[in-house]
Amino acid sequence: MQVSFVTVANDTSDHHYAGARLKSGTATTFVGCQFLQGLFSMLIDVEDGDSVLNTTITAKCYLDSASQAALWCTATGSGNIARIMASSSWFSTAGQGEGIVLASMGTGASDGVEIDGCELVLNSGSGLKLTDAKWKNTRVNGGVAAGNNIGVELAAGVSDVSVRNMTIGASDGFAGNSNGMFIAAGAGDRIEIQNNTMRGNTSTTINSATGLNNRIEGNAGYNDTPVGSSIAVGASPFTHRAGPSPETIYISGGTVSAIVVAGVTAFTNTGHTVELAPNETVQVTYSSAPFMNRVRH
Repeated sequence: MQVSFVTVANDTSDHHYAGARLKSGTATTFVGCQFLQGLFSMLIDVEDGDSVLNTTITAKCYLDSASQAALWCTATGSGNIARIMASSSWFSTAGQGEGIVLASMGTGASDGVEIDGCELVLNSGSGLKLTDAKWKNTRVNGGVAAGNNIGVELAAGVSDVSVRNMTIGASDGFAGNSNGMFIAAGAGDRIEIQNNTMRGNTSTTINSATGLNNRIEGNAGYNDTPVGSSIAVGASPFTHRAGPSPETIYISGGTVSAIVVAGVTAFTNTGHTVELAPNETVQVTYSSAPFMNRVRH
């Protein structure tokens, strides 16, 4: 089904529930629509045993001024949501609520969300918010998150997310976000935040996810601001693992017999600098402990 160039709006403060609502169905495409005001501009809420699959929001759809969220996606019981594709569209609540929310899921699948070249702006909450670790394979490419409290927010345990080539910060006449990105503490893994521009935010990135396959690299306004700290050297052989961003490791002093990088012996004495890619390791064998410091890039 295709819905094209439809406008749903209110003339009063007595808002409707949702400009568009999907509870089941396959292959629904929204083209150039305007869903304004309401509690939700668009709501996908799937009940036990139902599915919403292959939903496309494209061609400058305009979801704005809802009081809770521009787009809210949730399911209960065994309800399934898969393959949501949003491109070249606008998601804002005019300072009232959230932009796009991938909310709570039951026991069903929630797989495949693609957001390409969209504007997630002027939300009192987050531009994009994932609240449930059951959401898998969420991909954001390009677009803008500006003027929000948080540009992109991932709850504890959310995994398999990529955000690339996006401007998360002051842009297009909008101020930056209070927080560019927030990744909550928990076992979130395979989170890739790469090649974004993160300038003009009050705080740039807070990452507390503990997964060992995360990558935060190449982000202007974050990775180009080096942060240094000392490393507490443990018993020999001591292994340090880089976090999700590249690190430069400085090893000096002590009596060192081997420095092994990613399983390969690189040096057999102290006084060396080692470059680590995200999640890469360096192991130091010593009889007298060296000093070790790191700079995150």
